[in-house]
Amino acid sequence: MASRHGPKIKRANEGYDRSLDSMAPAKVALICLVEDDPFIRTALMSLLRSAGLHVEAFASAEAFLEHTARERVSCLVCDVYLPGMSGLALQRTLVERQVPIPIIFHTGCDDPALARQAQDAGAVAWLTKPVREHDLLHAIMESPNRTTNSYVRLRP
Repeated sequence: MASRHGPKIKRANEGYDRSLDSMAPAKVALICLVEDDPFIRTALMSLLRSAGLHVEAFASAEAFLEHTARERVSCLVCDVYLPGMSGLALQRTLVERQVPIPIIFHTGCDDPALARQAQDAGAVAWLTKPVREHDLLHAIMESPNRTTNSYVRLRP
């Protein structure tokens, strides 16, 4: 919008959603991201890092299982459909190994039966791609406090 003093210059933080400030973690949390699509993986890593989160990303469930100290993981953001081990198979593996990591699934194919299966196994959220930034950040910040009674299923 132009004024009598020239065009209005937008400040870098103008339009920033201040409600996200209250969701900042009290301690450094490790968020792990399992996503096979390199473009989505990069975009989600950038989003999470811009929110002040420490992120480690993996292209497969197998890579996550091999290369992460799971006791440090505060939350896992995982695609459902992955080459090799699927996101749901990863969830089953973590449950079998008694590794209590809150899992947020994101998928391009909203399947109510799979969403129910994930919920029944303890997932804290099921998000449909394209994932809204606020929905993902909110699910991550709430995940340590979630129980299976507060499962969230969101669509775009």
